[in-house]
Amino acid sequence: MATQKSKRVLISPSELFERIHQRTGMHVGMTSASYEAILDEVIEILSEGKDVAFRGFGTFTVKKSNRLYNVNEHAPGKKNKDHTPEPLEPRYSIKFKASRIGAQRFRELLKERGYEEPAPSEDD
Repeated sequence: MATQKSKRVLISPSELFERIHQRTGMHVGMTSASYEAILDEVIEILSEGKDVAFRGFGTFTVKKSNRLYNVNEHAPGKKNKDHTPEPLEPRYSIKFKASRIGAQRFRELLKERGYEEPAPSEDD
C-alpha cells in the first residue's frame, strides 16, 4: 500500500465540542465550558513553571531558550551604533512530548485508516 501524505486540517472548537457530545452525550455547552477550563488550567500550571502530564497522552513542558546578544546594527527598535552586544530577553515556548502509550495508539489509528509509517531514514 502506498504511503498517503497527511494533509493538515484544523478542527474548530465547535467541531471538537460536537465530536465530544456525540461520543459522551454531554451537552455541547458543557463540553465548551470544560474545554475552556482545561485550557485555562494547563496554561496557568505551565506559567508556574510546572509540567502538565496527561497519563496515556503526553506531557507539556515550558522550554526557555537563552538567547545570545544583539550586535546587528539593523535590528528593529535597537539604537546600537557602536556594535556593542546587547542582551536579548529569553524566549519561552511550550513543547509537547507524546507518551509511549499515546504515540502507540496514534500509530495504530493511522494504520486502521490506511496510513503507513514512513521507513526510517539512514540518519536515524
